[in-house]
Amino acid sequence: RRHGRSGRVRQGEQSKRIRERERMKLYDLVPAWKAFFDGRSLDDKHTDILLSSCLVVCVAFQVLACWNAEFSVEQGEAGNYWEALHYMLYGTGVQNFEWSKEYAIRSPLLVAPLAVLAWPKFLLPLSKLQVLFVLRFSMSLVGSVLLYKFANSLRSRHGNGTSVLTMLLASFNHGIALAMGRLGVDSFTMILHMAVLWHWLDRRIVSLIWLCAITVYLRLNFVVVASCLAVDIFLFHREKKFSSAVSWASYLARHTILAMATVGMMIFLTDSLWYGRLTFSWFNFLHFNIMRQGSDHFGRMSILFYVDKLLLDNNLMLTVGGTIGMLSNKRILHFCLPTLVLLFALSCVAHKEYRFLFSSFPVLAASTANFLERLRCGEVMSDYNAKKKDLDVGNKASEKSASKTSESDKMPQSLPSWKAFKSVLWKFLLSVHIFSGVSLVCLQMVVYSPHAEFSKLSEMKMKQAVSDQRLHSTCLCTFPWCSWLLPEACEVSYFTCIYEDFFPGYTNVTYKRFEGKGASALIDVAPSTGSYTYQEWYNGIHRDDQYMHHEKLRMNRLLKGGKSVGRLRSSPLNEVDHVFFYEISYSPHNRFRKAFTEVLGKEPPPRVAHHLYSDLMLGTYLRSRRFSLAAEARGIAEPGIFNFDPLDRISGLWWRKREEIAKYTIHSYWTREARKLR
Repeated sequence: RRHGRSGRVRQGEQSKRIRERERMKLYDLVPAWKAFFDGRSLDDKHTDILLSSCLVVCVAFQVLACWNAEFSVEQGEAGNYWEALHYMLYGTGVQNFEWSKEYAIRSPLLVAPLAVLAWPKFLLPLSKLQVLFVLRFSMSLVGSVLLYKFANSLRSRHGNGTSVLTMLLASFNHGIALAMGRLGVDSFTMILHMAVLWHWLDRRIVSLIWLCAITVYLRLNFVVVASCLAVDIFLFHREKKFSSAVSWASYLARHTILAMATVGMMIFLTDSLWYGRLTFSWFNFLHFNIMRQGSDHFGRMSILFYVDKLLLDNNLMLTVGGTIGMLSNKRILHFCLPTLVLLFALSCVAHKEYRFLFSSFPVLAASTANFLERLRCGEVMSDYNAKKKDLDVGNKASEKSASKTSESDKMPQSLPSWKAFKSVLWKFLLSVHIFSGVSLVCLQMVVYSPHAEFSKLSEMKMKQAVSDQRLHSTCLCTFPWCSWLLPEACEVSYFTCIYEDFFPGYTNVTYKRFEGKGASALIDVAPSTGSYTYQEWYNGIHRDDQYMHHEKLRMNRLLKGGKSVGRLRSSPLNEVDHVFFYEISYSPHNRFRKAFTEVLGKEPPPRVAHHLYSDLMLGTYLRSRRFSLAAEARGIAEPGIFNFDPLDRISGLWWRKREEIAKYTIHSYWTREARKLR
C-alpha cells in the first residue's frame, strides 16, 4: 500500500509538472516568433502559439475595422439585410422589392441569426449605432475564429509555416478585414466558405455536406465550389469501409439529399410563415436572376471587371503571390482549383460586384502563404521542398542523404547570398502587406467618422427639438435604407428617392413598410415617366452626349417636382417636422457641374451629388415651411477612401491629405420651427 501511495504521489507530481509546462507555453511567445522570422522550421508547439497570437491580433484588428464602418456597405446590402434586421429588433423598417410578396427573393431564416447576436440590446441601454457595432463585431469575431480553424487545418498538408502566414495575410487583407463585419450575404458566404474548406481539409465529410447545403442556399454561385469538392471527395478520398465506388457514391448522395431537403424545408416553412403564403425564396431567386435575367437591370460589366478588383490595394499581394504559389506547387493548385472555377463562373455572369469576390480571398491568402513559406525556408528550387517532404518515412538514411546531395548539386553556387536575399524579400513583402492593411483600415475609420458623429449629433438635436419646441416625431429621409441611422425618436418615417425605376414596376413594390402591411413609406416628390430605367441611365454615363442628356433630364424632373411640392396644401409632408439628408454619393465632377450649370444657371455648391439632387426636390418645401439647419456633416464623397491615390492609401501618406475629407457636405438635418401640436 505504501508503494502504491508513493507511486500515485509521483504520478501526481509528474502531472503537475506537465500542467506547468503547458502553462509555460504562454511565455514562449518571443522564442516562437523569433524562430518564425529566423526562417527555422516550426514545430507544433511554436505553431500553436503563433496561431493563437495571430487570432488575438485578428480580433483586435476587427475592432478597428468595425468601429466607424457603418456606411461602408452598398445600397443592396443595406436594403436586403439591414432593414429586415431593424424590423426584427425594433419593429420598423423599409422593404425593398426583394422582400415584397410580389418577388419574395429573401428568406428571414438567413437574417434571424443576426438578431440572436444582438442579445446585448435587451440587457444594456445601447443606442442603435452601438447595437450595430455589437452585431458587426460579433459577426467578425465568428469570422476570426473560423479563419483560425481554416489556417490550422492547412498544417497537415501544407506545413506549419504556411498555416501561420495564411493567418497573417488574411487578417490584414483590406477586403477580408472589412468583409467580416459587413452583415451582408457575401460576408456570410466568405465565413461559411472558410468553414467548408476547414472541414474539407480535415476530411469531415458529413459536416462538409451540410455546410455546403447551407452555403448553396445562401449564395447560388457556391454550387460551383460544392460541385468541385464533391468530385474531389468521390475520386480521391473514399473511406476504407466502402469497398466499391458505387457504395461510396450512394453514401454521399444520401447525405446530400438529406441536407438539401432539410435546409430547403426549413427555408420553405419560414418563408411561408413570413410572407403569409406558400413561398420558397430560393426558387424565386432563381426565377428572377436566371430565368428573367433581373440582375441585368442593375448593370452589365465587362468580363475583365474582376481583374481590377483583384489588383486593388493589398489584394495585389494575394493575387500575384497566390498565382506564383499555384504555378509552383501542384498541391496548392489542387487546393485552389474550386476557387479558380468560381472566379471563372463569376466572370461569365453579366452583373458583377466587388463583394462577390470576398469568399476567394482566404484561398488566395493560403496560396500566397505557401509561396512566402518557401522563401522563408530559403529554398531555391520551386519544388525542392515538395520533393523533400514527399520522401517516405521508411526510406533508408543513405537514400535520403543521396537525394539531398543530388538536390544540393542542382542549387546555384551563390546559395548564401541568394538565401539572404529571399530572407529579406519575404519579410519585406509581409511587412508591406500588414502595414498597408493597417493604413487602409485607419483611413476607413477617419473617412467614415463624420457619418457616425452626425448620427449621434442629430439624435441629440432631435430629442431637444421634440421636447423644447413641441414638434411631431415624424421624419423624412432622402435615403430609403437608413433606419439604423435615424434617431430612435422618429416614430413615423417617410422617404424620398431620386432613382429612376430599376425595371418596370420597381417603385410599386419597393419602399413599403415592414410594419405597415404593405403601406408605402415613399413620398414620390418627382415621379419618373415610367419608361426611364436605371439601366438606361447606367448605359448612358460612359458617353458625354448621352450623359448630359440623361443628367439634365433627371435634374429638370427633380426641379419640377420640387416646385410642385412646395405649393401642396395636403400631403404627408405637412406632418413632417424633421428632414434628414443622408447622402452617400460621388462628388460633382466636371460633366455633372456642366449639366447643373446649364439647368440652374449657377455653379453647384460644395455638396455631394445626391445632396444636390435632394436640394432640387426639397429646397422649395424647406424654405416655404420654415425649416432651419440643425446639424450637418462634412466628409469625402464616394467612392470614399478610393478618392485617394493608391500609393497614399497603402503607405499611410493619406494622413498629410486628410483635410480633403471635409471637402463636401454629405449629410444635413433640418428641423421645423416650433408649432402647436394638434
